[in-house]
Amino acid sequence: ASEVRRNIKDFGAQALANTAWAFATVAFADKPLMDSLAAASLQRLSEFGQQQLANMAWSCATVGYTNHPLLDAISEAVIRKIGEVTPQGLANIAWEYSRLGMR
Repeated sequence: ASEVRRNIKDFGAQALANTAWAFATVAFADKPLMDSLAAASLQRLSEFGQQQLANMAWSCATVGYTNHPLLDAISEAVIRKIGEVTPQGLANIAWEYSRLGMR
């Protein structure tokens, strides 16, 4: 996790989403890591596609990490890209927000 935090400035949208997904998949809930991923993702969110947005939201929900600025920005990005979002992708993101107790 510390290596990721040191190099996160070099990560693009795909690497950020994949990193969050990888750590969440093994249930590694490290707040400093998630804070770093959230901050970097907020700077690059316009580069995220549907899958990266869904993966980032899933990762947050899976490790129980609530970062309102990030989650609000993901919601706004999904609304802007609604024509690109599949019904399954939209359902997944809605489930992830519900899992975090967000409405």
